[in-house]
Amino acid sequence: MNQEFLEIRNTLPECPRCGKSSLAQLSRNKYQCLWCGFNRDLSEPEWTGVILIGGLIGFFALVFFSQG
Repeated sequence: MNQEFLEIRNTLPECPRCGKSSLAQLSRNKYQCLWCGFNRDLSEPEWTGVILIGGLIGFFALVFFSQG
């Protein structure tokens, strides 16, 4: 597994799984622990906007129809 890292720091953040200071940033939103292999993608899912818009439409429809 050959990964290029964006930035090398003297101290790395602590891994939430193993607790070691070995969490490296692979890309803008991707992190991986160099010790235990834990990885996390922090980018937002693409469907988040759809849920937000649907929720707002539902909320306004509820407010509009409950006033009558």
